Amino acid sequence: MTGDEKLIQEIATLISEATGQKNIDLSSVTGETKLTENPFNLDSIDILESVATIEEKYKVYIVDAKDGAKHFQSLQTIADFVKSKK
Repeated sequence: MTGDEKLIQEIATLISEATGQKNIDLSSVTGETKLTENPFNLDSIDILESVATIEEKYKVYIVDAKDGAKHFQSLQTIADFVKSKK
């Protein structure tokens, strides 16, 4: 598993835990998995909870809604955002 794949799986786990979706088969997610589509199907509240969890875990912060919308589209865009802040 590459570093990117490991980070994507870690982010997927954080999102499933933050949103209470513990029944998701995380082995089926990839970097292309979108947050608002299967298997996550996140609504705006779920996305806010996910953002807060990811900000806390990785010490990265979203400065405004437009920035957040850009970075929280798919697991890969989140992983890229996290990596860019390290």
